[in-house]
Amino acid sequence: MQDEQELRENLQGKKRNDLRLSSTLANIDISRLNQYLSVGINSFNAQVISKSSRRVGVMKVLTHDYWFRLSQPVSVTTLMMETGEPSDFILRLLRKGVEQGRYVRSGAAYLPSFKLADSMAGWFQRAAIPFALQPNPFLIRTELPCWRFIADFMSLVGASSPEENATGCVVILKLIALEITHDGPVTATLLSEETGFSKSTISNIVEHLLSVGYLTSQPHRFDERINLLSLTLPDDYREAIQSIFTRYFSTESWYPC
Repeated sequence: MQDEQELRENLQGKKRNDLRLSSTLANIDISRLNQYLSVGINSFNAQVISKSSRRVGVMKVLTHDYWFRLSQPVSVTTLMMETGEPSDFILRLLRKGVEQGRYVRSGAAYLPSFKLADSMAGWFQRAAIPFALQPNPFLIRTELPCWRFIADFMSLVGASSPEENATGCVVILKLIALEITHDGPVTATLLSEETGFSKSTISNIVEHLLSVGYLTSQPHRFDERINLLSLTLPDDYREAIQSIFTRYFSTESWYPC
């Protein structure tokens, strides 16, 4: 254990000379970032959802933002304007949500079911995000724009890597958080433990990120069976991340809800 810790510390020291995120985001509220990350992990760690596409993920979290922050119903028209997705794609997802008991249809609009609101309250509790119960169709509300951030982040990832799925976006976000706090490089096993995603899901994501050059893998010098992973995002990717993180997590400003 000491040898692995020593190796990680040496690699971290070597990386710090080239870390652009951690150096430029020194004023980021990391506790709030971790809260939002926790919500994303809870939202996308179910087996059925973990492999869902990024497009579906963006639709899902935007719907949650309307319901649980803005206390507004959602409609096909609203989501078309927000996402630019075609109406048939949106309608199919909303109808599927109704069939699964997560959504309730009210005329042309859709509301959350009690089952979904109950799950949401649990996710907020685990992420230490304050929320309030309210006697209306949305049932709970939080002031924090956590869902809006997740939607924006997944859209950012999609601009650079359109094939990335929702779970892959969460893993990238986790790796960024670890980099900012100098807690990398990491192993695939640690990523699985930190996110709750299965080892096979993490393995597929890591393989993909390595293939597109967004990760590097370095063998453990004491155990070649262990590979340590580090982010290697392009400059324009990092600049976009810096912009969105500053918008949501700067300690000197607050994202306007």
